[in-house]
Amino acid sequence: MKKNKERILAEQAEFRRNNPDVMTERNRRYYIANKRKISKRNREYHQRNRARMNRISSKYYAENRDAMREKQREWQEQNPNWRKERYAKHKEEEKRYAKLWIKENPEKRREYDRNKRARRKMAEGTHTADDIKALYEGQGGKCWYCGIDVGDDYHVDHFIPLSKGGSNDVGNLRISCPKCNMQKHAKDPHEWSGRLL
Repeated sequence: MKKNKERILAEQAEFRRNNPDVMTERNRRYYIANKRKISKRNREYHQRNRARMNRISSKYYAENRDAMREKQREWQEQNPNWRKERYAKHKEEEKRYAKLWIKENPEKRREYDRNKRARRKMAEGTHTADDIKALYEGQGGKCWYCGIDVGDDYHVDHFIPLSKGGSNDVGNLRISCPKCNMQKHAKDPHEWSGRLL
């Protein structure tokens, strides 16, 4: 009995090796017939093994970053309205997600707002939340203009204002206290009477 089972398994393995097209088609038909069951099983597996799956996914992305980005870019070109369609179908869910993301990522939201404002003013350059963090640390957590410790209550100022042709690049940004930034507003730093360090 055992020898017979081993022989059958060996024959099946050989058939799979010799007939990849047949196996691909068979698997495709099985997936179509059992899509819900397979999706549920995969979802449950991912939930049980979330940390492991995240590690595998991150490693794969790191090793295949360029190919993944190209594939994503092609998909987005072929599906230009997918975000609008998803939003229309899941409006409340999307709003809840956006609200949660903003709450959990305040610095990234501010980065997004600054970059968007700069694009509207046709300013060159962009920056990231990591750039702002490095800028903050480089200034020792102090206001560029008055030198007080700003803690978590700080503004990111465009040293040369966007309205006067300043860039949105990190080289034109300064950490400032709210008071100095509001007083300076869109003034050229050399016109402004605030004390420069």
